[in-house]
Amino acid sequence: MGALRSDERWIAAVLGVLFALGFADWALTAHALAYGLAWEANPFMRAAFDAGPVYALALRVSTLGAVVAGIWLLRKYRSVILLAVVSTALHVVLVGYHLVGAAALSA
Repeated sequence: MGALRSDERWIAAVLGVLFALGFADWALTAHALAYGLAWEANPFMRAAFDAGPVYALALRVSTLGAVVAGIWLLRKYRSVILLAVVSTALHVVLVGYHLVGAAALSA
């Protein structure tokens, strides 16, 4: 964690990956919903997707953007760096889950 706090390039990379994975989650979810292959578990995102994928994208970008900005502003705190790393790891798992599900459906 110390390396992440002392070198802003590392935290910027982690936050960039987090944002990209959040977008990938939205895109994969939108695709699965469009084909009736899944349902959205998050009630806020479900309501946004019910209104339309553009609304879901706006919600995803705004909330993830706020989280990334907050982490960047509070990056000197060890717990905030840990939050960024754990959030990124959870998004890796989530996107992996989407990809495994998509692969299973296409087989």
